[in-house]
Amino acid sequence: MSSPIQRRAWKKLTEIPAGQRTAAVCRMVCEYKGQQELLDAVRQTIRQELRGVQLTKEEAQDSGGAGDVDESVLVIFNQYHDIRCHQASLYVIQSAISQLFTRS
Repeated sequence: MSSPIQRRAWKKLTEIPAGQRTAAVCRMVCEYKGQQELLDAVRQTIRQELRGVQLTKEEAQDSGGAGDVDESVLVIFNQYHDIRCHQASLYVIQSAISQLFTRS
């Protein structure tokens, strides 16, 4: 394995007891798909909400300081960040799975 991410994934996979790896990989793939669907739903919702918003330069400047952010925007951002972190972890798992099948 030449990639550091593949080596990490392989290490994580080998930490799972033999006989439980297939179930663990299946669970991880299903969780990944669920997260993808959630991420798609969040993106679609944000697009729909922003579709009707028109903000002029003057309104943006009058809306407060540059550091003022609506709490709901922070919540959405934090959720999106969490999802992206999970996606990175799942990429590691996918790479390891790919390595397993290419070794066979």
